[in-house]
Amino acid sequence: MAAKGIHLLWLLFSVLWIILETEADGFEDFKRKHVDFPVTVSADYCKNIMESRGHYEANVFIHLPEADLKHICPNRYTGKKISENPVQYTYCSKIFNRFSGVRSTRRIVFHCLKGLPVKIDSLYSDQNQI
Repeated sequence: MAAKGIHLLWLLFSVLWIILETEADGFEDFKRKHVDFPVTVSADYCKNIMESRGHYEANVFIHLPEADLKHICPNRYTGKKISENPVQYTYCSKIFNRFSGVRSTRRIVFHCLKGLPVKIDSLYSDQNQI
């Protein structure tokens, strides 16, 4: 009977570990895909960063330190969250087989998973979302 309890406890611990790792992986994946801080200095910024990170068409790179990123989503919140303050970002896209980019500052709609941003949903303006 005691062995059965230990097995159940081990199973519960394993499941909790997997859940916690998945949450952390979502944030780490988000940082790999979308965060460039401090901003990489490059003559051909979009070409270099898009190729180095494996993006082929378009992507948004935000220029915030990790500590600021972790404060975007409320504690343990899951769902959409508009950044309270404008965020510096670079939008890179491929046009006619050549990368180009636009740097700007705007509020961003993030998707949060248990208090951490895991996706950029859209760029936000007070009139509409892009």
